[in-house]
Amino acid sequence: MTFLGSLPVAVGSSSAVLAAAATFFTAIAKPLADLPKLAIKHKGEQHEILRAMKASGLLTDKPLKKLDLYRDLRAHSAMRAAGAHYVTPYISRSIDQELDAKMKEDHLVLIEGDSASGKTRTAFEAVKRYSHTLKYSLRIVIPQDGATLRTAVRAGYSFKNKILWLDDLERFLSPDGLDDGLLRVLASGDLKTVVVATIRAKQRETLSEQFISVGERANLQVPEVQRLLLNFTATYLSKELDQSELFDAYKLRGDPRIAFALDSHNNGYGVIELIAAGPAVLQRWLTGSEGGNRLGAALVSAAVDIYRAGYQAQIPEDWLKAACVGYLTKEDVAADPKANFEDAFLWATEKVHGANSCLIKGDSRSFKAFDYLVDYAQNKATISRSAGGDEEQINFARVSTIPGEVWHTLADNLPVDSPYFLSCSLMASMRGHPIMELIIQKKIEEGIIDKDYYKDGRRLVGLANACIVQKVCVPCAFLKKGLSMDLLFNELHKRLEELYLNGNSESASTTIFLLEFLAFKTNMLEKGTAIRMAAESVPSEFSFRVGQLMESQQRLDAAQIWYSLACELGVIQATERLVAIEQSLND
Repeated sequence: MTFLGSLPVAVGSSSAVLAAAATFFTAIAKPLADLPKLAIKHKGEQHEILRAMKASGLLTDKPLKKLDLYRDLRAHSAMRAAGAHYVTPYISRSIDQELDAKMKEDHLVLIEGDSASGKTRTAFEAVKRYSHTLKYSLRIVIPQDGATLRTAVRAGYSFKNKILWLDDLERFLSPDGLDDGLLRVLASGDLKTVVVATIRAKQRETLSEQFISVGERANLQVPEVQRLLLNFTATYLSKELDQSELFDAYKLRGDPRIAFALDSHNNGYGVIELIAAGPAVLQRWLTGSEGGNRLGAALVSAAVDIYRAGYQAQIPEDWLKAACVGYLTKEDVAADPKANFEDAFLWATEKVHGANSCLIKGDSRSFKAFDYLVDYAQNKATISRSAGGDEEQINFARVSTIPGEVWHTLADNLPVDSPYFLSCSLMASMRGHPIMELIIQKKIEEGIIDKDYYKDGRRLVGLANACIVQKVCVPCAFLKKGLSMDLLFNELHKRLEELYLNGNSESASTTIFLLEFLAFKTNMLEKGTAIRMAAESVPSEFSFRVGQLMESQQRLDAAQIWYSLACELGVIQATERLVAIEQSLND
């Protein structure tokens, strides 16, 4: 697998473009610090890749004035009304001034809120206000996903003095996409790129958990994705308008959609989500499963749960047809003998009040669930810690209602080298469906997959990071799958050597975050454990050098643990550093 990974089938024709890019960049993969040299040495090839990416729609670069709010920026459409412009007047939000300051000073803007709270529109208006302060025409760069963004950066694409638009930030956080190092390059002072991103509150909550204590010090332990989020100071946008926002909205009652939302918002829904027809789309889905259109509702349910299962790309039509069976009883089928997929898809993709639909059409007969419905399902399935749920109960609750047909559909269709495979496999295991693990084993036995599939160090690091994101114990997951922790540590040792040798590496941030996580979330200092024996399988100097790395990045608690391990393994020079670290922590 290349550093770009393999894109799922759902991407369609665009996968051929990225596949070509992946082949090219595998041969020239270098640290991000070498990007200028790459741009010169491979100018012809890079130009061809960038041209293909733009021609295929993988990368959009347009002047601000030519952007379509709904088509280009993926904002939720507003309800249609006779005589009204298809874009509603903007209702000023209380966070506008805060966003204006961040655009000018921080160059990193993240708006967090529930689906249909107005995140994308609010961000767009902030960009428009920012453009009025500039002496040049502002352009917006919109990559389709994280792999596209990384490919563009490596190809020397110019982001200077532009807005990088990352709507639904979680879409860009795949293993081959946006990470902490790449974000730092993009937001550097030389490029003057302003990164504008949005994220659903529920998704950020999942990615950002959790605080743990080490001694008397509170530390936020974060894997790579969570570390990236710390670069942003998120601005929260409520879907409920405050008094000043309502006052502004009432001045815009001349628009019939705003007037309708204001007259209806006291029934428990916010003005913005009413304008986007969120509650109406939700009602269509729920009533469909009760008899409105059972097959159509089942297709929507399958799309919602495939997303919740860990697959966050466009879903092929055939996958939905296969998975929807899990939402239909014999009585459902008997009640509507004339049901057919053509009519069901038409029903599921029909826009409610001219705004949004239950299923959003993609390319090549692929679909995605309206994220408002995903939020509803996730909220319904969540057990809170405050209610007494432990980690295992919380994880199980997230996926407990997903039927077996979803897991089997993913196992039958998702390539094992897809960036989503390991995540989906872990979620399936939590639900008690080891089918995806069994598929890998079967393909190994049949010779379709190399018997050393699980001996590839990069894949083991990917699995470890997937465990962290899904909050699964790394040593437990490895032992359950019969995988070698020794090989994981050998890969980490190799990566650490590359980091010291080159001063940077393709996998630097992934390596650092995983090493920090292993320090805090495993019993590495306890002799005889699997993680301790794996740490002992590499040269003892490894632990000392990890301690040095953690100390250099001011991750002192992690450095303390690694230096302690180095002392126990007989590294003499570790003692002095351990004493110094302990003094710093006690000051």
